[in-house]
Amino acid sequence: MGFKNRSIVSVILLSLFTCGIYPIFFNYTVQEEMRQECPELNLAGGAVTVLLTFVTCGIYGIYWMYVTAKNLDYVVTRDTDMPSDDTLLFTLIGIFLTPIAFYALVQNKINNLLVQR
Repeated sequence: MGFKNRSIVSVILLSLFTCGIYPIFFNYTVQEEMRQECPELNLAGGAVTVLLTFVTCGIYGIYWMYVTAKNLDYVVTRDTDMPSDDTLLFTLIGIFLTPIAFYALVQNKINNLLVQR
C-alpha cells in the first residue's frame, strides 16, 4: 500500500478543471496514504482533515500543508537516509503562491521517493 505515483500534470490540470473538487480528493488520499505509510505518527484520517478544513474556512488546510510537508520530510529521511527539510518552503509556496503548486510539489516528492525505493 502506501504512496501512489501520480502524474504531476494531471494533479495540476484536475485541480484547475474541477473547480476545486480534486484538491479535496487529493487532501483526503494523501492523508490516507501517509497514515498507511507511517502508522507510528498516529495521524488523523483523511475525512477528518477535509472536514476540519471546511469547518475552519481553510485555516486547518494551511496547518495540513505544514504537517504534510513535515511528514514527507520524515519519510524521505527515514527511507533514504538523506536529510530533507522542505517544510517551510512548501508551506510558504502553498500559502502565498497557490495551493495547486503545493500539491504539485508534494506529488513530485512522493514520486521521487517511490523511484528511489
